[in-house]
Amino acid sequence: MSILGQIPVLPKDIGTFVRAERIVASRNMSEMWSHHIRNMQDFGFDRMIYAATLLSVRVGWGDPGDRLVLTNYPPAVTDAFFADNLHETAAKVAQPTRGAGAYSWSEAYSAKDKDRELTEDEKVHLDLCQKWDITAGYTIWFNDAGQRRKAVLGLCAQKGLTQEDVDLIWQRDGREIHSLCSVMHLKAATFPAPAHRDLLTPRQREVLNLIADGHSVQSVADTLHRSPATIEKHLRLAREALNAETTANAVRKASDLNQLFLVPGAG
Repeated sequence: MSILGQIPVLPKDIGTFVRAERIVASRNMSEMWSHHIRNMQDFGFDRMIYAATLLSVRVGWGDPGDRLVLTNYPPAVTDAFFADNLHETAAKVAQPTRGAGAYSWSEAYSAKDKDRELTEDEKVHLDLCQKWDITAGYTIWFNDAGQRRKAVLGLCAQKGLTQEDVDLIWQRDGREIHSLCSVMHLKAATFPAPAHRDLLTPRQREVLNLIADGHSVQSVADTLHRSPATIEKHLRLAREALNAETTANAVRKASDLNQLFLVPGAG
């Protein structure tokens, strides 16, 4: 049943600029995500999940350990969706051929509007969505310049709103919602992912910072007053921590994961 008369009315004292400014000024990932949750709740979206990777592969999202996942769904929900990779094989709106943009869940698969049988993963996904009332919302696929970058945000409407209600909300506020989500996405890319914050020791990061600045092993050793053998040891451990085959690969991966030149407290 639709509750069109109860579509959220936004607080009059909070404009788009103020909402975006709070995200941009966030000092860490947790603060940024909290602001974004409050922003989206004002538009009627009270549950969401954001997934991003800077290290995707040609087909798929790459190593799960290299992904950033932010959500305010209960653990039981995320555990169910991620345990069997349902978020990849049966997403509400799979990555569209039309490219980046916002997509209504009215475009999601259903048993009655597709000329095909649902896959087993899709059936499980559909059952879980119905169980937890994940039935109306929008999916935003982001457009990144990097070839290996991939990110998506699922916005689930508060219980009681139908997809018809949500499409009307989007007609009214979709441009603002999409813009705020894009600001959040860009800001998230500036922080080290929480899972990677302590991936390297301070000494390993210091050595990689110097290598990234163009220093040789001997130069790093002279700068840090250590032997070249000690520097080589730190580089080997850094490669192992980053699952990198070469030092050049370790520097690139550490850079992609925002592990180099960290600002204290920006985690």
